[in-house]
Amino acid sequence: DFDQARKLYGQSLAIFRQLRYQYGVSSDLMGLSTLCRIQGDYDQAQTFLAESVSIYRRYGHMPDYFYSYFYLGCVMLHGGNFAEAQEYFAESTRISRRIHGKITMVCGLSGLAAVAAGLHQYERAGLLVGAGQAISDTIVVIDSVLFKMPPEDRIEIDPLLQIARDQLGEAAFEALVARGRA
Repeated sequence: DFDQARKLYGQSLAIFRQLRYQYGVSSDLMGLSTLCRIQGDYDQAQTFLAESVSIYRRYGHMPDYFYSYFYLGCVMLHGGNFAEAQEYFAESTRISRRIHGKITMVCGLSGLAAVAAGLHQYERAGLLVGAGQAISDTIVVIDSVLFKMPPEDRIEIDPLLQIARDQLGEAAFEALVARGRA
């Protein structure tokens, strides 16, 4: 129930603001932004994420800082603003390198692949998907289960990657993915 989730995040956010617990505030803002993205309210998602980025810049929670940039990239993808999306995803991959974050790197590369597809750079999109899959294959989450990006993180990415697949054909796209994995 999205309305209930939004209400609970709002209550939690109010408490964290009252306590001046900035990490909690920023975390709730990211949660609210995800709910907004799922429901198609991209303007509100962008507002929440801008505040989240501002907090992380002041307090330096690098892994979470990544997600604020990643989600802002997703918001820009939805709006067709590929130049800004590329900047946000590129920053998210720079943060991933600094924190040695494999999971975050997979997400950032997926975002960059979607940008490439949006810019009609379909070959580049396939190579980036492959690079992300190569990293993903090394991430065991629990009991031999490999990491997969959650669906809510792929809302804006998958449609653009499907366009690349359609434009190149499945076999050609998969060949590029294989090259990117190497």
